Amino acid sequence: MGKRDRQYKQILKYLEKEDKQAFKDALTDIKAYRYEDAISKLRDIVDRIYESAERSQVVVLLAETMFKAGETGEARHHYRQAAYLAEQANATDTLIDALCGQGEVFRILGQPDKALEVFNQALEHARGSKDQDGEAEALAGIGSTYQDTEDLDEAEMYLRDALEIAKRINDKERQAYIHANWGNVCTDREDNYEALEHYEKAFKLYERLDDKEGMAWMLGNFGNVFNDDDEDKALGFYQQALAINTEIGNLKGQARDCNNIGNIFRAKDDTERAMEYYKKCAELAHQVSAFETEAIGIYNQGTVHTDREQYAEAIACYEKAAEMFKEISADEKAEICEANIREIKELLGKSGSKKGKKGKAQGSEITIGSGGGITIGPGGSIEITPDGVEIEGDVTIEGDVEFGEADEEE
Repeated sequence: MGKRDRQYKQILKYLEKEDKQAFKDALTDIKAYRYEDAISKLRDIVDRIYESAERSQVVVLLAETMFKAGETGEARHHYRQAAYLAEQANATDTLIDALCGQGEVFRILGQPDKALEVFNQALEHARGSKDQDGEAEALAGIGSTYQDTEDLDEAEMYLRDALEIAKRINDKERQAYIHANWGNVCTDREDNYEALEHYEKAFKLYERLDDKEGMAWMLGNFGNVFNDDDEDKALGFYQQALAINTEIGNLKGQARDCNNIGNIFRAKDDTERAMEYYKKCAELAHQVSAFETEAIGIYNQGTVHTDREQYAEAIACYEKAAEMFKEISADEKAEICEANIREIKELLGKSGSKKGKKGKAQGSEITIGSGGGITIGPGGSIEITPDGVEIEGDVTIEGDVEFGEADEEE
């Protein structure tokens, strides 16, 4: 019997008859991805529990369910509450679960320093109490956080140690999680062969566990492996992942899948469909407070605007994404946004230039001499017609530029 099963047995032993059935129904709802129904039942049960140890265990389960449902802020609050209750009741195993849950929330929020802090607290408690389940959970969390920060050697070291323990205690769910994140490390190293090995192991474990969310995650990772070499194959995997995540109502997964699909359509020069999926990504991520994913979706909208030479819109997207990245301390990503903004502004050549006003210049020929140039900004245009040259909006004319006389028609 695994750690979580032992905890559930202890809770059921404590609960009154009516709440026992409600708890069993909540577990069924979670397995069927009916998260809102499960949350409602668990809230009611928590309100009727007064024993700190059992209360902390139910609050942890409530927080986990909220996290899966995309209620990130509520999940963080309940994990913190569970940690407090578990510490008061000296329930170390539950305290470890609550701390690791907080770590996962901080990872999603793009706060790796805070994630490492609570994961290391959990690891210290686990080793102090010789809790192998908790030790594997904390090590896996630390390794995955180092992967987020691209410290790949540290990530692999912690994931390797976590996998060894998870295999020893036959924790299939933890093994799947570790293989998935180890595959991400290999992908970051551009070792696609080893990445596929880990993703395939994770997929088979999730399939055996009937974990559709995990299966969808791995399908998306398969797509990432084939992204550069076979766009159509990658698109197929991303679409399968999106279908599963839509079926189970996993908004975080849907946001991730939409961004991946958008990348494929942009690579195919289908900017209309790329923009459609990038917008969906940002909207879905916003609903579940997945700030980094939302910022990526907004950034990628900026890339489409840049492709279309819609520079004002592109700058607006890059500025918004940069601000969001800075809020979650993703400074490197923020710098990429700001570099793109500088590049666009240099392209537009706005400094020290003269702007054209709406009007018409006679002639149909434009001659640009040495040092001369014309820059057309957002909303600006120059049109050569038989009647002359029409200049409108944000047009910069510098140096030696002449508009010649139009030839008369015979």
